[in-house]
Amino acid sequence: MLVTIAIDPGAKGGVAFHNERDGIYEADNLYPLANLMNTITMLRSDDFKLQMVIEDIPPFTGNIIPGSRAFKMGVSYGMLQGLALGERIPCFKITPRDWQKTLPGVKGLKGNERKKVLKDICVRLYPNLKPTLSTCDAILMLHKFINKETNPK
Repeated sequence: MLVTIAIDPGAKGGVAFHNERDGIYEADNLYPLANLMNTITMLRSDDFKLQMVIEDIPPFTGNIIPGSRAFKMGVSYGMLQGLALGERIPCFKITPRDWQKTLPGVKGLKGNERKKVLKDICVRLYPNLKPTLSTCDAILMLHKFINKETNPK
């Protein structure tokens, strides 16, 4: 069975899991990263086929995000790509613009206001996952990825 792992690489990022039988069945904080690595090991031992989708971080952050924060996000993003490469997990990127573009009420919002709207949408779609501000991006990203016609299964 195919398990898709979606990851928001931010400092307060999240990870969400989908399989063909259960849909999106779990979401958690990304850190500590050892938890994700243990889950991958467990899924591998159960002979699941894995693929990963990571939110593509922008190369230019502008004035909104300080350089120190952008650097930390870049390090996290690189570690996650390295993890996928080392584990031989196919890894796909999805931009925030792509996974957010069809969500209602998000356009034009920034910062905490945008994050709260994303969480509210996520809670309506997946109340059983008990989405948090840390996990909602990964859940919604995964929702978009698995429902996209071009999803390379």
